Amino acid sequence: MAPLTQHVPSFLAEGSGTFLRQEEEDHFEASQDDDAEALSFRNERRREFSRGKGDSLLCSTLTMPMSRLSLMFISILQGSRMATTLGLSLESSQFPPSSTNQVGREVEDFAECLDRLYPSRDHDPETVYENAFKLVRSYQTIAENTVKRLRKEHAPKRQRLLSRRWRRRVQGINEEMSEDPDFEEDEDDGPGSSNAPKPTTTMEDLRRWEQEAQTWDLLALMLDLQYVRPGIDKEKEKSDRIRSIGKVTRYTSEEKIWEQFLVEDDLARERHAVLSWLKRNAESSGKDIDIIVRQLEEGAERGKGLWAHGWLYTKEAVKAQKRLRDWPQVLDPGSPSIARVQLSSSKNQQLVTQLDPDATTRQSRSLESQDEYFESAIWLACWEMLRRGKSWDQVREWCRERVEGWRSVSMRGDQPAWDSFIDRVDGTLERSMGSPDGSEGTSGAKISGNRSRALWRRMCFALARRGGIDDYERAVYGILSGDLPSVQKVCRTWDDLLFAHYNSLVLSQFDRYLLSKYPDHIPPALARKFGLFDSIQFHGEPQHVSHRLVDSLNVNPISNQEAKQTLKKIQGSFISRRFPEFIYQQGIAISKAANDGQRSKIIPLLRDTVLPKQSQSSVSAQDQLCCDDIDALRVLVHALLIFQQLGLDILESPELVATENIIVAYIQFLSSADKLDLVPLYASRLSKLRSELTLGRIMLGVTEHSERGRMVKLMQGLNINVEEVVKTQMGLLLTDLAREEDDNDTAKGKSTENDTGPPEQIVILEDSADPHQMGRQIKLDFIADDLSQVEDMLISSLEWFLAVEGMWFETFHTGTRLYKRFLRRGRLAAARELFRRIPSSRISLEKTEHIIGKRVDISMDSEESDDEEEAVTDTGISGATSEQHRIPSSPQIVRNMHEVLRSQAKSYVELEKLVASLDALETWILIVNEKSQDRVERKEKLQQACHDVVVAVAPLLHGWLLCHSTGAPFHGTGSNQIVNTDRPCFTSVEEKAEFDEIRNMYLPEVILAYNSVLHYTGCTTNREILPQCLELSALLAADGSDVLGSFVETKRLPELVTALARSSRAIIKANELKGVKISEEKRRAGNGETLAIWHVKPFPEISALYGW
Repeated sequence: MAPLTQHVPSFLAEGSGTFLRQEEEDHFEASQDDDAEALSFRNERRREFSRGKGDSLLCSTLTMPMSRLSLMFISILQGSRMATTLGLSLESSQFPPSSTNQVGREVEDFAECLDRLYPSRDHDPETVYENAFKLVRSYQTIAENTVKRLRKEHAPKRQRLLSRRWRRRVQGINEEMSEDPDFEEDEDDGPGSSNAPKPTTTMEDLRRWEQEAQTWDLLALMLDLQYVRPGIDKEKEKSDRIRSIGKVTRYTSEEKIWEQFLVEDDLARERHAVLSWLKRNAESSGKDIDIIVRQLEEGAERGKGLWAHGWLYTKEAVKAQKRLRDWPQVLDPGSPSIARVQLSSSKNQQLVTQLDPDATTRQSRSLESQDEYFESAIWLACWEMLRRGKSWDQVREWCRERVEGWRSVSMRGDQPAWDSFIDRVDGTLERSMGSPDGSEGTSGAKISGNRSRALWRRMCFALARRGGIDDYERAVYGILSGDLPSVQKVCRTWDDLLFAHYNSLVLSQFDRYLLSKYPDHIPPALARKFGLFDSIQFHGEPQHVSHRLVDSLNVNPISNQEAKQTLKKIQGSFISRRFPEFIYQQGIAISKAANDGQRSKIIPLLRDTVLPKQSQSSVSAQDQLCCDDIDALRVLVHALLIFQQLGLDILESPELVATENIIVAYIQFLSSADKLDLVPLYASRLSKLRSELTLGRIMLGVTEHSERGRMVKLMQGLNINVEEVVKTQMGLLLTDLAREEDDNDTAKGKSTENDTGPPEQIVILEDSADPHQMGRQIKLDFIADDLSQVEDMLISSLEWFLAVEGMWFETFHTGTRLYKRFLRRGRLAAARELFRRIPSSRISLEKTEHIIGKRVDISMDSEESDDEEEAVTDTGISGATSEQHRIPSSPQIVRNMHEVLRSQAKSYVELEKLVASLDALETWILIVNEKSQDRVERKEKLQQACHDVVVAVAPLLHGWLLCHSTGAPFHGTGSNQIVNTDRPCFTSVEEKAEFDEIRNMYLPEVILAYNSVLHYTGCTTNREILPQCLELSALLAADGSDVLGSFVETKRLPELVTALARSSRAIIKANELKGVKISEEKRRAGNGETLAIWHVKPFPEISALYGW
């Protein structure tokens, strides 16, 4: 059998911190095959999951504050409480004790959706495609529902903060923009806030959840643009849509040309879709326009309903001058007398003399401060309506209610074009898919509107650059014309800036489209005379415009702080179509964070490189790190899984390793948050070997046997090879142990080259002055309790073997390896812990029911279990119904099967016997050293302990741990071959050498300690025990004894002779005691031994020779 460490790739086994070697990369392949049984199990698990929803979480419905989540995840990457337990990191770091109970419900909700809608690869492509979009919308629904709850919880504070934002935007219109204060926290929540219960969430949580809902909406939009539904011919569909629009002529309205433009130009359609998404974001996260207007009335110093009176204060000043002069005509701005008196209330500015909309620019005069505020506020509202994508009808109605209809006309450029002879097809009204400014087609008069608004857009551009009284007015006309600088001046957020750029790009594309394909709509002379902002030329080479644009938002003073938010980084990767590159950089960053200071055992250290065919990002991997935001990591992981579901294949290392680091990091978070039930689901989405490596580490946190069984069923239901997981887990831990042992040897100054490191001889005895101890006694607590963490985890890993059905040979073979490693290194505490937790009887009783249909302890002698063998002869496996699980009915086959099972377990059982004898010896010496005992009680306990030692040592005195064969082979074939007899049942040459080493290390010392136990117990409690020393001597001296050879090889034969001689002298002295009468019945031990033959006195010469 290949060593278990072969299941470990080099980047973890050797701690190299580099990429996988080629032979290891070949193993990193996804294995997601599903069958009917697995699907049935998953459905059952989902039902159980649903039933347990209410009790499965001890947390609030919403997420914990982000600062605590940040601390939590950083501690997970660098070595958390759970990570330390699992061996994920060499460094421990605690996070808040209550954090595991405050993980949001969304973690389980997302996992449930993933389990329900993430199909295996054998599903048809159309089902996979549909489920991917259902999955995105499910995640979006979860986020939107959370937003609703949070808005309800924080409604008063949110209203106050939004009101403050609008007032500041109007008052500080010409000030340098700072970070949007929408969600600054108020220390004072208003009257009575000190007595109100503190919310479990913050306004920051609301902002983040709004961003997440927007992120899922954006993902659905971008996936729809990037991936075509299976079976759909994209080019044919495009041709059909163009044909449905009809032939375009010089009389065709611009709305129809716009529709055709969006069908023909994929890039424009994508940008238009992103613009629609930005408009929805502004509408969903902003305040109602009417509420904004009512709150701004106070700043304009006018009562409720007075917005319909326009420039109220400036109008009163003009009327006052006209009444004073009794002048019915318009005041002449050039009149010196008017210029001296027509001043603002502050007397520092000249007021306009007319109330036309363009009076301020035409006369170069000002308005009263209250009216300037009103003007800024009304244009701010108009900007906000355009920014939110309000239709022209809504804008017109809003302006009409405030007697500002001219503003809606100027923002529209006349009504939509309509001609009944042109715009009807077969008597049916054509409806456009949306004009450049977002309006819908309308019906009306027979002929109305302007069929080409190219000139109107150019006039808007002129106003944006040279007109208007404030930035918001110019920004409104900038949106309508596609100007960028005028719109950028009022942008305050990442979304605003992206909207400005994309709006400018789309309108520039449309203008070029008209000039190239339909020049009649834009006469060249007009285009030369009245220019537009050329956004295409401004943004440069078109192939990577979105890349450069998103990168520019990271350094723009307006958006650079917001761009550091992880969800904005994710949105930017969707928009720039750099998601694969982004997740690769995230994987690199997570790798660096996980290996900062101490090397991680689950996430390898990778180099920071740029992959082929990917652009160099202007932001470093560390700056892109998502590990300070667990919720963003959750979004990133599920987005990655959706992309993979739709065909994003990452098959090569190092990209595969880096990408899967993201999923592994999320698995670590689930583990630390006590969500181990969800771990197999996400591990099943990893490549085969990475899944086994990750589960091998993570599953060490499961310590209850029943829980292990449940986790095994979960993994099997997800088509995870559990046998490979447990074998890989053991291989990883053996590698850890080897590295730990090398470090210990290095610290002690030992050379580790070509040195296995075991001590030459175990030491159990020490010198003693006690006359009953023959000058040697067993050391107190010689086994000790120095169990290392890795050794404890190795034993826990072997317990995982018990949770997996079958694996008889693997379990005993692996257990034998552990015994050999512990014993050869002198790690007696670890060996005893293995003996106590996983005795061979436990393995046998738990495994045989699946193999032979009945719980049998194969460690018993064959004679003792004959009845059991006969009892299972005609018994099938419990609960088995298929032919392959039936037990053969032949008694001979059953006996042969038992023989094979015993043979494969024999090495483990015999090493177990050694540990049992060592444990019995230590128990005996502990009783000897007990104080304050009743004499009678002490005698009884000591004799019982001596009896336990005799029973434990007996198997070691003949044929123990010698090379042996299996005996009769098992001839079962086909479906009846329950036990894998292809496994090597012979002790190999290498293993024989290891066993000989263990025999020489332990047998001499155990035999001498055994003789010491007999000697001391016989001298202090019952002299009838002393003859057993003579029996031991006879046994060792008998022909064919294999024990005496260990004394010869270790050159300890003189010690044995001396010890036995002293025992013989003790027997003689026991018969010299005066006044002691021993009956013949009491003189005989259990096997008929008696002290009578020792009723002799030694010759004086012999006494002198031996010092008797």
